[in-house]
Amino acid sequence: MAQRIIRGVRVATPRGIEPASVFIEDGRITFVAGYEDIPREARAEELGKSVLMPGLVAGPLDASDEGCKEALRGGITSLASREPRADVSELSHYLSECWTTMRDSDESLDSLTSTLSTEPARRAGLGERKGQIAAGFDADFVIWNPEYTVAGTSPLLYGLVRQVIVAGVTRVREGQLL
Repeated sequence: MAQRIIRGVRVATPRGIEPASVFIEDGRITFVAGYEDIPREARAEELGKSVLMPGLVAGPLDASDEGCKEALRGGITSLASREPRADVSELSHYLSECWTTMRDSDESLDSLTSTLSTEPARRAGLGERKGQIAAGFDADFVIWNPEYTVAGTSPLLYGLVRQVIVAGVTRVREGQLL
């Protein structure tokens, strides 16, 4: 697989939400650099104001739940649930509910990343390769807009999944499985 570079002003790194460029090759993150630190001839995918966070674990993950752990091992961190082929709208709704609750409690995007990505990966025994945007980790990401308001919900929900990337390959774009 050719090298892919994704950069944005809101990337959830282990240091917190910051501008960064993420270099991906063969389904893994090769390194994370500053936002401007890309070779002049390289083409980077620009995220604008969307957030790049590690693969989202949809639903509670119990260390004894072999179905969830198997989905995680298979690179499905962005869609892990009891059903590995979880519906994309469920993923987006779950993220929106979690983010709205945390946002209303004055929690940060950093807290959301820990709650939905880093900690579930660690509890599943996969924290050395999933749940963080850092060199050597699997290139599993959720790209989403936390300011988006979900129409027709009561109470009002915030957050919309734009893309799901598994092993460096975009699997979902704007709600459509690819």
